[in-house]
Amino acid sequence: MVEDNEPMPWLLPAPADFRARLKALPAPDEAALRGLAAYALDVGQLGRLSKLVANQFEALRKTSGLSALRLGLVSSHTTDFILDALPATGLRHGVLLSCATTPYGQVAQSVMEASSPLAGQVDVVLFALDPYMLGLAAPRLDRDEGAKAVDRAITMLKSLSDGARRVIGAACALTTLPPPADPLFGDLDTRTPGTPRWMINRYNERLAAEVLGPGDLLIDVADLACSVGLARWHDARVWHSGKLPFALEFTPIYADHVCRGLGAFRGKARKCLVLDLDNTLWGGVIGDDGLEGIKIGQGMRPGKPTPPSNPMR
Repeated sequence: MVEDNEPMPWLLPAPADFRARLKALPAPDEAALRGLAAYALDVGQLGRLSKLVANQFEALRKTSGLSALRLGLVSSHTTDFILDALPATGLRHGVLLSCATTPYGQVAQSVMEASSPLAGQVDVVLFALDPYMLGLAAPRLDRDEGAKAVDRAITMLKSLSDGARRVIGAACALTTLPPPADPLFGDLDTRTPGTPRWMINRYNERLAAEVLGPGDLLIDVADLACSVGLARWHDARVWHSGKLPFALEFTPIYADHVCRGLGAFRGKARKCLVLDLDNTLWGGVIGDDGLEGIKIGQGMRPGKPTPPSNPMR
């Protein structure tokens, strides 16, 4: 049974014999691989499935209906665990991913120098940056200083994304920043110039309005973090011990959001969702009662839609 507090309750739990099923796939089998990827896999399971995808990549590229995509990950923090999760998660969204990254801490060099190992080698560059690198983590309790910090962060991101398009020849996948879990002034944080929350909120607004270019992707990590809970998303222990940007348990849902965007980028977005609407979105059975006999829009049952107990399902 799927628990309400699991990060991805719309997926079934991984089968107990997951490892055995994985070992039984010596030859490329798209249907079987995608079947395994459709479960709510943990970090270790995603890593094992990703390793199999890497080993069978060329054969799958030639024989499967998956859309091959080369992803470059440019980050200001540790992302090895994310790289291990992405290829397996891509299967769930119809994408055959190969991932490349650059040396730790070389964000600008990765996208602005012709000698970059990503140049001409990737289709999309995913920018995974954090407030510390962008200068938005420390409070600047002055309206002008806070606004200037946001200006500098946006200018930096514009330069990086322009470099990715011009030097690397790739589209950009830009990520919003999650607000901090612990406000400085409680409810006043969002309207107090120079607080990290104030600066991050303005950065996110301007990112979408000023930096995102035609053909680019926006991965709304801020919304994702808020949906699972900022106090759970932020884990100071893993940040200070290994520069991990969020709690390890949320790697699968982070990878799912990234790959969902990449699937849409490759035209793999689902266009139709078929539901049983009778006595769900309207009262009555349309096949028996006809259009005139159903009840809809009265503001109460049975004409009012009934949301599920867990809207994530």
